[in-house]
Amino acid sequence: MVIKKVIAILSLSTIILMSCLSTDTQMINLEKVKSTHKEKNSVENSENLKKFVDSKPVIDAMKMNKMKKLIYVMDPHCGWCYGNSKNIETVAEQFKDKLNIQLMVGGMWLEGNAPNGGEEFSRFIAKHSPQMEATTGAFVSSIFFELTKDSTYTFSSLEPCCAINLVKELKPNMAITFAKEVQKAIFAEGKRLDNIETYLPIIKGLNINAKQFQLRWMKDDNLSKTKEEFDYTKQLVNGFPTLLLYDENQIQIIASGYFNTKQIIEKIKNLTTIKN
Repeated sequence: MVIKKVIAILSLSTIILMSCLSTDTQMINLEKVKSTHKEKNSVENSENLKKFVDSKPVIDAMKMNKMKKLIYVMDPHCGWCYGNSKNIETVAEQFKDKLNIQLMVGGMWLEGNAPNGGEEFSRFIAKHSPQMEATTGAFVSSIFFELTKDSTYTFSSLEPCCAINLVKELKPNMAITFAKEVQKAIFAEGKRLDNIETYLPIIKGLNINAKQFQLRWMKDDNLSKTKEEFDYTKQLVNGFPTLLLYDENQIQIIASGYFNTKQIIEKIKNLTTIKN
């Protein structure tokens, strides 16, 4: 049973970690819902989804501007998201005054589907990491690979996703940078993401309220909000990272997987009629 579980987890992970490098635009109409996915992850409950996306704190501050929203869906344990972290930071900086920028977390590995470290898991990661590193230029350290062998560590997305979601509330404009630093902490520095000591130096370095973070990180309210976000991202995307453009009636999937920064910036300009 344990072997079957590991195989199932790794099969799913292969799909996620080896996300295609596609930038084809897909459209999801929230008024007349049509699935653009191959599986069951169609966008259902479109009114609830629209209400959820509109209600996010990072959107509220700029809601009256009626700007379109750029939504980036990622997971801290996703290698391609790590490789893409500088790209999304550049894109967010480019459009920060022209689009509402929102980060959403996906919950790639949760509870029973979260793999423990071990030799088999480490071999799987070692097999697929070189392509990501070669494509993106991201650095994955030997310390990280030691962590992938550690059977006492569970690669759960819940803890880092809760950390990112709390930072979205405490300091929204630092959310993308914080997520990038969290991924650097595990992939480059081999730090555990279930340990609050991993986050505190990042929190302090970004001038985020450390006391509030310590008090609220894994508390019920933040857990509930994060799990709710997982439910909605499952309706939006099939893999990570995914970049979407959202307006009042529809969501366009403009990139699935690692993307080229220049190409995506030009695509966003064309879709939004932003000139500079």
